[in-house]
Amino acid sequence: DGFASPFVANPLVTQIVNATSQAAWFQDVRDMSGDATNIIIGGVARTIATRWSNVMFPTPAANAYASEYILEKGANWGYTGVRDPYTTADSGCSQNTTWQNMVFTLPGQVDFGQHQQVIFVTHYDSLSYNSTENANYAPGADDAISGGSALFEALRLFRNYGFKNTVKIIFFSGEEEGLCGSIAYTRQTAAHPTADMWRVVNMDQTAYDGNKNGVMNDYNWDAVSSPGSVALGQSFVDANADYGPIITPANIFRPTNKMCQTDHCPFWNVG
Repeated sequence: DGFASPFVANPLVTQIVNATSQAAWFQDVRDMSGDATNIIIGGVARTIATRWSNVMFPTPAANAYASEYILEKGANWGYTGVRDPYTTADSGCSQNTTWQNMVFTLPGQVDFGQHQQVIFVTHYDSLSYNSTENANYAPGADDAISGGSALFEALRLFRNYGFKNTVKIIFFSGEEEGLCGSIAYTRQTAAHPTADMWRVVNMDQTAYDGNKNGVMNDYNWDAVSSPGSVALGQSFVDANADYGPIITPANIFRPTNKMCQTDHCPFWNVG
């Protein structure tokens, strides 16, 4: 079924895991959340102090160059990232203009038609406490660039490997305004047929542990409503054991509720 856990670790996966860099993802978090200043994007020194969707498009405010940073990072690794636009008609959100998701594609070595896509997503927008602060100071270090930094690492490392399935890595905008980017993506069926979305993993808030209990929530709904998600959740648990354990196995909590406060839910809603 594609989810069987290997009896031994795959050496290529071990190679990828061992090549990840804590220093690199930590720097990505600093860059994207305004903690690092004067980062070079397109040959210009800038600071990303806000990632509010309303000031990122179409012409970004002076401190809102997150989408440019994402595309530049990808270009440095040989990717041609795509600015995927959507309007309020697509998202159902109250948008002041057309917003954009950032999409990177690694073509499958067997899945030439891109009909069995493995999609990793996060959102790159952020909010603060009011419109003035949103426009000037909305860092979002954990929510959700802690997960987004892992996807930067995936982009950096995956380019050196050939995968059977098509792999897409998507950074959504508008999540904080009502899952706007992910809803729009799943509704734009001419460009993104839902039948081609084989597996979707959402990376959101992977760093902050407010109660310091060391628990990771792996939302996979339940075996009746979404058996595929439960199987995918189990594959995560198995991979953690096979290549670590990176997370204490007893600390991986798999809630069975349909948690819909983040970008995996629109994909659940289209099956």
